[in-house]
Parts: sequence; C-alpha cells; structure tokens
Amino acid sequence: MRCIHILIIILPLFFSSKSFAEWEFINTTPKGYDFYYDNKNINASLGYVYFFGLHNSKIANNFGTKSIVSYYKLSCINLKYKSINDKMYKSSFGKGFPREINKPYEKSRRTKNKNFSAILKDLCILYF
Repeated sequence: MRCIHILIIILPLFFSSKSFAEWEFINTTPKGYDFYYDNKNINASLGYVYFFGLHNSKIANNFGTKSIVSYYKLSCINLKYKSINDKMYKSSFGKGFPREINKPYEKSRRTKNKNFSAILKDLCILYF
C-alpha cells in the first residue's frame, strides 16, 4: 500500500509539463514565432549548457501546431547549439498533449538573432 502512495506522488513528476516553466521572452523569429527560454531549468555539464526554449504562435501552422517546446544543447566552446528534442502542441505555451520528435543527430548551428546570441553567451558565462 505504501508503494502505491509513493507512486502516486512520484509519477506526476515524470509527466510534468514545461507549461509551468518560467518563460522569458527573447524575440520574434523570422517565421513569426515568439521565442522564449526557461530561465529556471538550466543544466550544465562538460562544457555544454542544456535548456528549454519555446516557440509560440497565435496562428497554427500547416500541421496545426501553435507552440513547440525544444530541449537545447549549447556548446560553450564555439557557441553552437542544437535542438535534441522537440514537442509540438496544438495549443499555445506548450499546453495539451504533445507530438514528440527526438533529434539526437541534428547538426549544431550558430544563431543570427542578436538577442538569442547574447543569451547563449550569458548562459555560458554563468555556468562556466
């Protein structure tokens, strides 16, 4: 019986949504998405910083997606980043049930967005 109570408490932690993240606005992307990052759930290890980003739109794209929550891996050696996991939602700010895509082999890239570039630099300075 005690195991059931423990599971009831622990299981929601595994399935918690990033919709409760503290999203900080960065900029509007060229595709019209408002881009945010979660400034509270950031991890660092072996020269990399891992963080969540949110692309949010008021209008759904061709697939019905209004928001995308991505888990990013940032190299603090060369300031290249890549999304290693994307979750697409039909509602704004990552609410609802996601459609998920894992992308462990995506190539890293640099950003042309000055605001996002400044945040990436700040993350590396903060964590290394």
